[in-house]
Amino acid sequence: MYSKEQPELKEAAGDMVILPTDVEVKQNFTQEVQKTLENDPDLAREIETMMQDSVIQRVLANSNSKIEDVEQNAISNVRQEVIATNNSSIKGVRQTQNARN
Repeated sequence: MYSKEQPELKEAAGDMVILPTDVEVKQNFTQEVQKTLENDPDLAREIETMMQDSVIQRVLANSNSKIEDVEQNAISNVRQEVIATNNSSIKGVRQTQNARN
């Protein structure tokens, strides 16, 4: 477990919970996360994969709005959504996905 192997990361994360808007706390936490990822490339790849799976391409029209001629292109498999609510309209949306090389 990382919290036992890296007490600095655990402490920085705890500080973020207590003072999430403090600039120095954010900077310290970011540096500790970066060190962890640099020292564990397998973890970095795993996190990258998780983040790719959670990407959403969304076109959202709300509150009597109109959206036309939107094109979105993703480099990986993502969930794509087109949503119109509250008397809104969406026309001409094109969403594509290209596999990563």
